[in-house]
Amino acid sequence: MTQNQKKLVAALAVFAAANMVIPAANAMHIMEGYLPAGYCIAWGILCLPFLAAGFLSIRRALSENRRAITLLAMSGAFLFVISSLKIPSVTGSCSHMTGTGLGAILF
Repeated sequence: MTQNQKKLVAALAVFAAANMVIPAANAMHIMEGYLPAGYCIAWGILCLPFLAAGFLSIRRALSENRRAITLLAMSGAFLFVISSLKIPSVTGSCSHMTGTGLGAILF
């Protein structure tokens, strides 16, 4: 094996071992008021550039191809349906991430 392959195998082994040690959680959402306000504000400010970049990217994609509006609407509808119905998702994932990942792949 090459040096890069050995590093990859070691990283995957550490990741697998860490997943075996972490206890399973039976909750999906953080209850209101649990996180400190400063923590929420800091992470909210940190995510703003990524939100702006995403909006600009979608605007650019839609201006280049007007037919993509239908695809965007369909991915939004899929996200809504998979989030509101009790449809099983990929193991270890919630339905929000499954639908959002599909939208990110498409756009």
